[in-house]
Amino acid sequence: ADSINIIQLQEELNKLGIKVPYNYLFDKNSIEDILNYRSHSLLTKQDLVNSFDFNQIKTPDITSFVNTDIALVTGVTGSLGIHVLSEIQSSFKKIYCLVRARTPEQAWNKFNQNKMIYNLNFPTDNIQIIPITNLNDNWMGLSEKQYIELTSSVSHIYHNAANVNNMKSFDALYNDNVVSTLNVINFS
Repeated sequence: ADSINIIQLQEELNKLGIKVPYNYLFDKNSIEDILNYRSHSLLTKQDLVNSFDFNQIKTPDITSFVNTDIALVTGVTGSLGIHVLSEIQSSFKKIYCLVRARTPEQAWNKFNQNKMIYNLNFPTDNIQIIPITNLNDNWMGLSEKQYIELTSSVSHIYHNAANVNNMKSFDALYNDNVVSTLNVINFS
């Protein structure tokens, strides 16, 4: 019902000569926000590139890895992540999977439910599911101790986590997709 209402609102605004993208209407909760759209342009891709501080990205020291057969995988509760994991599962001695959850049990339940949804049956004896708050949080949602332990042992990273809600604006997806990716790059 919301999407139909938004389409109707967009049509009425168009009749008034107010052009507002569908995804912007979907993200905003007040008429004031919508009417302010005309006075505040959304960031362009070039604006983001120009404003991004590439010095934030740390260059990993690949000579410091003690063990080269430990992987970290994000996004295993999504379609891409669970399929990537099923393909690489037998290639690593240990795989850490970060799952947004409050408890280890909740994280394992989300993981196993996703395996069932996609009818995947692969062994999990070398997989450790770690509950996190959010990848865009400090320490990627891990405790500082966990973060330090993982950075010293992980040699491969498969970052598949993303918010792919096509109804949200880039601004609304920025933390989930850009900040979290930057955090994963810095982890490496």
